[in-house]
Amino acid sequence: MDGMIEVSIPVEPAVAAALDSPQKREAVGRAVSRMVRRGGEAHPLIAAMERLSAEAARRGLTDDIVDQELAAYKAEQRARANGAG
Repeated sequence: MDGMIEVSIPVEPAVAAALDSPQKREAVGRAVSRMVRRGGEAHPLIAAMERLSAEAARRGLTDDIVDQELAAYKAEQRARANGAG
């Protein structure tokens, strides 16, 4: 990590656990460095996903609706796996 310095940033516990290896932390550090150098602009894919999310929310899609749809999909997949469909 020549030319790099350590900084602390708050993350969710699961994220912290996922960053358990030096290689993962270095990769995330490089990604953060690139993002900040671009003026804080997110990766184009992330930016597109954020725009789509905002548009879906504007049209009335809520986290509850997404959770309900995912639960229904998972139940359907479990039923198929158990031979009921």
